[in-house]
Amino acid sequence: MKNLKQASHDFLLEESLETLHRESQNWTSELKLWKIELKFFQKLLDNNSQKFDSIEDKKRMSHFQNLIIYYIGEVLDQFKQKIRRHEKYLAEELTNKEHLDESEYRKRHAEIASHVGSFRIEFIMYKREFFDFIEKVM
Repeated sequence: MKNLKQASHDFLLEESLETLHRESQNWTSELKLWKIELKFFQKLLDNNSQKFDSIEDKKRMSHFQNLIIYYIGEVLDQFKQKIRRHEKYLAEELTNKEHLDESEYRKRHAEIASHVGSFRIEFIMYKREFFDFIEKVM
């Protein structure tokens, strides 16, 4: 069991709901940017596809295209839906303040933050590989 001093310290360190809401809004903006980047990457592949003639290059190009389709069609859309539900949950909880379950909201927020953070790292690695690949023909 936590002592009073530790509980007070933990409470002071928790981010406000407004801060968490802003973070959710930032995720939404980040998702939009990722989608724009992926569409641009697809255009780069389309415009340079004829320059890749080896079987290995064609396989890698196909790999990048498949990931673009997967990221746009599934991953980013799932994130978007999760964030919308998360924000809707917060709005409903705030209108019903006597039943506000802040701990549940914070738990959900932390889970989404973890997933978005993991994807952010994966996407950085994807871009690094993609740029190395596309640079060969530019």
